Amino acid sequence: MTAIIQVTTSQDAESFINLPYVLYRGDAHWVPPIRKAERRLFDPAQNPAYRFCEVSRWVALDDDGKCRGRVAAIVNHRWNDKTGSKTGRISRFEAEDDPVLAHRLLQAAELWLRARGMEYAAGPLGFSNLDQQGLTVMGFDRMAALGSSLTKPYYVEMFRHEGYEPLQDWNEYRLTVPFTVPPKVKAIADAARGRFGLRLRTFSSLDEVKKAAPVLMSLFDKNFEPLFGTYPFDEEMKQYYTSMFLDILDHRLVVAVNDEQAGGKPVGFIVAMPSVVKPLRRAWGDIGLMDATGVWMAMRRATEAEILLAAVSPEARMRGAFSLLIECLIERMSARGIRHVETTAILSNNDRAASIVKEFTHERHKQKMCFIKGI
Repeated sequence: MTAIIQVTTSQDAESFINLPYVLYRGDAHWVPPIRKAERRLFDPAQNPAYRFCEVSRWVALDDDGKCRGRVAAIVNHRWNDKTGSKTGRISRFEAEDDPVLAHRLLQAAELWLRARGMEYAAGPLGFSNLDQQGLTVMGFDRMAALGSSLTKPYYVEMFRHEGYEPLQDWNEYRLTVPFTVPPKVKAIADAARGRFGLRLRTFSSLDEVKKAAPVLMSLFDKNFEPLFGTYPFDEEMKQYYTSMFLDILDHRLVVAVNDEQAGGKPVGFIVAMPSVVKPLRRAWGDIGLMDATGVWMAMRRATEAEILLAAVSPEARMRGAFSLLIECLIERMSARGIRHVETTAILSNNDRAASIVKEFTHERHKQKMCFIKGI
């Protein structure tokens, strides 16, 4: 018999963390997250979101102690204050192909959310829009990106069977990097540099990127405020998320734009990085010294990259800031032999992000969706 156990011990916590590495073993397209980062995410002493979130987790254990499923529930008070709703978040759902098991896991999370005054359950959603979110609905045969995730094909039917309805979807794109900057992009970039007074800022080291990170994250926070799933980040939250990727970025693929007409104020940026999914698959979630070396070598040899974050302030969008950023990235990626770029999940109604995609030959090859249910 399988029991649904609320996570209270370190052993249960490890069962929760380790389940996906068992479920997806043999799946050539799943990219394992780093276990250390997953543990940190659910550690109240390390994740500042616990200051305004209530969180609980459950695991499904059989008589032999084997974990067959898991789920987390989050009440994000900042998100609910922003939206004026009483919506709890279903997160990190994983399970064997068993509808009864899925029902019991989701029911445990829903009852916990209802006991805290929630009227709806939505998910999968994480602590923020920079966390894992959505179920894969298209692109099961494509490699997941580092900044995204891949889920089992049968999860969507499990959620629908429990009465969940579509709430929001995201698209992921594969872009082809041209050998030269397209004339249209170059013309707009020239205008941005000329009459609009925008200036490209590049970085000579990771230390420079780290120093600029708080300002860039503030810009990101402000520009994403109207979008689904977002809420204002405080300084601790900004530092928490910037620390996730800083040590493995390539500073040459981090580019910003300053506005000379506004005293050099940053008005846009793009953070990209060479793809490291292959060494991450070999490491299977455990990054040691040899694996870190493999990641570094993979970054040097990569012919593919990922765009992790991008933001441009409203006043700079119509002045060519995106084209200025794209021009620089095309030149730098082409020089490094990077031929394709993966985007992370882009909200289907995020027209600003779609405008970047349209500047490239592209393919929409993955789609994710989250769901909602009255409880």
